[in-house]
Amino acid sequence: MHWHVVIATVVTGALALVIDHARPSATTLPDGAPPIVLPPRDCLVGPISCAELVEMPIRGYGYRDQRLLDEDTPATSTSYLRRDLAMLVRYAAAKVARDAGTWQSGTGGPLVLGDMSESDGSTPGAHLGRIRHPDHTHEDGRDIDIAYYQRNTSDNALRAVCRHHEDERDAYHCIGPAKHLDAWRTALLVGAVLESPRVRVIGMDARVAERVVPVLDILCASHLVEPAACARRDLIAFERHDTQKGWFLSHHNHLHVSLRP
Repeated sequence: MHWHVVIATVVTGALALVIDHARPSATTLPDGAPPIVLPPRDCLVGPISCAELVEMPIRGYGYRDQRLLDEDTPATSTSYLRRDLAMLVRYAAAKVARDAGTWQSGTGGPLVLGDMSESDGSTPGAHLGRIRHPDHTHEDGRDIDIAYYQRNTSDNALRAVCRHHEDERDAYHCIGPAKHLDAWRTALLVGAVLESPRVRVIGMDARVAERVVPVLDILCASHLVEPAACARRDLIAFERHDTQKGWFLSHHNHLHVSLRP
């Protein structure tokens, strides 16, 4: 066996041991407690109903929605998604809460959701006359911003998981390691989202991706992520330099999930 194969085997084995140690087991449930049933992943009620915009409940199993002060009514809310994307997000958050409930890799606690669309499908901020995303994004409930799972923080709120200031100027991207990232839970979330063939892209900061993608590969090798999701890992998008694809800036505090039209 070549030396680089030996090293790769040892490193992979060590990381697998971390996962095995952190994985919840049946014994973590109270005696007599029923198994946790995940909410449905896919919308099967027809294309019209699946495309209908619905307001994401402010809390659910494994997640909470972080809303701004001026978005506390149905008319001003920016938490509207297509029904099929809302179902996928609820499923993915619940799967992480169930499967990674006892992992010691991070802060724990619910996933935190950010911007989606307005009630009429407009980009968030349109009702105030100042949209806060690029044109033709976050429209019609096909896009959602989701905070990263974190470590050494009080919760998983929408915040940067890395150093992002240069000479007191905000660079709007990670300029150092994503040291507050819980890469294990984030990778498990990405794997759950990628189970859906409807996903167009999952965008994130490059410094986040350089940690999440290798962990996703380990979860795939350990059969903790569905094979179909593992086959879609190339839908993870990031930019190490600004190539005008939209992923270089402003993803140091969240990942972006988008469905196909």
